[in-house]
Amino acid sequence: MAKYFLLLLVSILAAATSTQSRSCNQVYSVIDYGAVGDGDTDDTQLDGTIKAPSDPNDWKCHGNKYCKQWITFDEVANLVIRGSGTVDGRGSTWWERHNSCKGHKHKDKRVSLRSYVCGKKPTGLTISHSQNVHLEGLTFKDSPQMHIAFDRAEWVYASNLTIQAPGDSPNTDGIHLQHAKNIFIDQSRIMTGDDCISIGDGSSQINITRIACGPGHGISIGSLGIDGENETVEDVHVSFVVFTETTNGARIKTWQGGKGFARNIVFENIRSEGARNPIIIDQYYCDHKHCTEHSSAVKISNIRYENIYGTSRRKPAVHIACSESVPCTDIVLHNIHLEAVDDDDDDGDEPYAYCANVQGHAMGHVFPPLPCLS
Repeated sequence: MAKYFLLLLVSILAAATSTQSRSCNQVYSVIDYGAVGDGDTDDTQLDGTIKAPSDPNDWKCHGNKYCKQWITFDEVANLVIRGSGTVDGRGSTWWERHNSCKGHKHKDKRVSLRSYVCGKKPTGLTISHSQNVHLEGLTFKDSPQMHIAFDRAEWVYASNLTIQAPGDSPNTDGIHLQHAKNIFIDQSRIMTGDDCISIGDGSSQINITRIACGPGHGISIGSLGIDGENETVEDVHVSFVVFTETTNGARIKTWQGGKGFARNIVFENIRSEGARNPIIIDQYYCDHKHCTEHSSAVKISNIRYENIYGTSRRKPAVHIACSESVPCTDIVLHNIHLEAVDDDDDDGDEPYAYCANVQGHAMGHVFPPLPCLS
């Protein structure tokens, strides 16, 4: 693997923003814009704004195919990207066209613009097959789809990031992990239309702390097991998070019919400010109306929720729905207190907890109480 200490420069930004795209396949050298690249000089700064092409027509790459990533680093070691600049995906046109895609079945082999817009949209920044990566201080906004993806990356340190997109922007995850190991995400503000952070198949040794999330869909393990796949996530620690008006808080989601496991996961020291589902495990996850029932499921075990408090916008403040054939085991709730949101629409009822096919126990003060835990 090549070894780099490579950083984006303000001068690159000038080149990128002055090009009215159709330049997806162009390459810019940092040397041409003032970088030294001698192995000693610290060419480290990103302080301007990189703007993506706003028109999907401008996203053709090699041949007649459309780009599925925007900024990509692949097979890089010792990569540092830091600064106070902004990576602007200008995704509003994509989101508007997304609304016209109902009923459209995307096929990967098609290259029509409609198929592209209705299928997989470009990810803002992708770092793959890389190790020892530092991403610090930047702002990412309005990506057509995911803002940041770490795919088969190891020893990644992401800190002091701001990620923002409207709460109704589709599929705009803040940070997505896939086959990622030894990942540290710290002290960041994430506002999106999908998961603030999503942890996908093959990920382990994940540490997430001091995150402000909202709007968005919370911090999610999964979804895992789609189309019967064998998928795994383990050894995840999420702490010191504030969920503000999110659709979910600490979430684990798996598809019926899947295989594999989600295990050794801790959510602790978390505040919910009007999240709809502050604590949720859903082994019946489905993002459309025609999911079929299956007897197999991704195994969920050794999950701990501790010191979680605040308010819930839904009355089942805790929702743990596990498979009858593959129940959740070793689920622990310790010191939980979730009240109903106090607003004019509140009917005055106390919040409650729902749980099914769960084995585990409650410790300390747990409100609302879970009838299925000892």
